[in-house]
Amino acid sequence: MKTLIIDTSHERSLIAFSEGVEILLTIPLPIGLQSSSHLFPAIESGFQKLKLNPEELEAVAVTVGPGSFTGIRVGVAAAKGIAAPRGLPLIRLSSLQGFLAEENGAALIDARIGGGFVLLPGGEPKLVSQEELPNVLEGRSVIIGPNLKRFSFPNQQERYPNPEVLIRNPLPPTGDDLNLLYLRETV
Repeated sequence: MKTLIIDTSHERSLIAFSEGVEILLTIPLPIGLQSSSHLFPAIESGFQKLKLNPEELEAVAVTVGPGSFTGIRVGVAAAKGIAAPRGLPLIRLSSLQGFLAEENGAALIDARIGGGFVLLPGGEPKLVSQEELPNVLEGRSVIIGPNLKRFSFPNQQERYPNPEVLIRNPLPPTGDDLNLLYLRETV
């Protein structure tokens, strides 16, 4: 199934195209929270590079959180706008899953106010306060995320998410809506 993958929920946004779980092309968007202005040009470029006709697209996968409130909504709105005219299935993805690389690792996204969004192997995404983060992440072999400048943990690595890991680990479907994954009240 040819799938467009959209992740705009944090500073290291990207789009990717897959055939099943095989990634055909990944296009990282410029680092920062304004990458949404590059989203549709990147998607169009992806179709051109792959010589893929938009009508060949069979599904759209999108990260539904946690992450930037606006970024999540931009990605989901784009996914719905692309999928709706043709009735394509929408696939829910967790933004943290793309950073979870090792069995003893951790995925961390800066939650801006008061801590970080964390995913440990086999766990659920959660909001962890700044004070609790050292205890929650203690002993982890690697901590990976998009923008970790505010944190200082050993074995910390800033990266783009891995779209292959994202598409291999979809969230359960929730009916007709994407049900966004917000872990804290908006400010």
